[in-house]
Amino acid sequence: MSDAQPKPKIEYPCNWSYKVIGTQEQAVAEAVRECVTACLGMGPGDEPNSRDMKLGLSRKSGGGKYVSWSLQLRVDSQAERDALFSTLADHPAIKMVI
Repeated sequence: MSDAQPKPKIEYPCNWSYKVIGTQEQAVAEAVRECVTACLGMGPGDEPNSRDMKLGLSRKSGGGKYVSWSLQLRVDSQAERDALFSTLADHPAIKMVI
């Protein structure tokens, strides 16, 4: 008998949260906005907030070396959610995405 839990069914569109970690507060915030704009196919006149985007500083490490941001926004499909995760993770200003 397997102890594996079945994957939860996610209904799209839905709000999704990411934790984005880097070393420079402003650089990470700019990278997140850049990735959201590029990945979700937004043009120059479109705003990430059209996706109900919320980006807030979550915390700083004790030594001040790392900062984490909390990103929440609407995603319309699993492919879009996964693409945004990959785009964020590949950005040089971002060290980790959870």
